[in-house]
Amino acid sequence: MSGESKWRFKYIIYPQFQYTLVAINSFILFVVITVFGVQIYRSFAYINGLGVRANLPPDHNYFKFINIQTHNLMVNMTIASFISLVFSVLFTIYFSHRLVGPIVRLKAHFLEIFNNGIIRPINFRKTDYFTDLAEVVNNALEKMKK
Repeated sequence: MSGESKWRFKYIIYPQFQYTLVAINSFILFVVITVFGVQIYRSFAYINGLGVRANLPPDHNYFKFINIQTHNLMVNMTIASFISLVFSVLFTIYFSHRLVGPIVRLKAHFLEIFNNGIIRPINFRKTDYFTDLAEVVNNALEKMKK
């Protein structure tokens, strides 16, 4: 198994939920970035309009400066957006892994009980969310055994 396959296998344990969460999070990030981009563009258009209203000639250094700054800011916003998207996707996968881990483990545990009839205590990873769920399930299963 390649390194990428191991990583995917290890962190993508409930693909439907995790990929949906990544898509939703990425969409929200896209909307925020778009709003920022539009507002930045509007701000520079306003500043450009000040030069027009001041009757500056089109080749004036003021307009050259505004164009350079607009270009630099948009390039930096694009780079920052890409870095933010990568960070957001990785964090969402990591976070969702901790969320769905107990659910996947609980499902496998109950399937094992159903298929084999053997009731054993369930354990979750220390880094998972809902670790208190294991104790509740174990107490309920222990009571059912009696």
